[in-house]
Amino acid sequence: MDNFTPGGLAHAFLQGMIDELHGFLKALESEGAKKFSRLIGSGNALRTNPVLCAKAEATFGLPLTLGEYAEEAAVGAALCAAVGSGAVTSFGEAGAYL
Repeated sequence: MDNFTPGGLAHAFLQGMIDELHGFLKALESEGAKKFSRLIGSGNALRTNPVLCAKAEATFGLPLTLGEYAEEAAVGAALCAAVGSGAVTSFGEAGAYL
């Protein structure tokens, strides 16, 4: 009862998130995917939480690089809408806007 603290619970929750992602990577590698050499993250969960970033780097054994731009999901949705509406002809062209 003495070691169940809000801080410990928060750390365990964050580690659980990273462990789930790491499990996906291990499954890909076991199916023959090449070994990854970089860890690229996106989203405000990583962008605003250095503890989560440190746990990701430690678990994956790779340095974490965050995307250059914030609000990645909103930018992706806007580019997808541009392609869907015909304002941009392809996803390849949409990528040039980044």
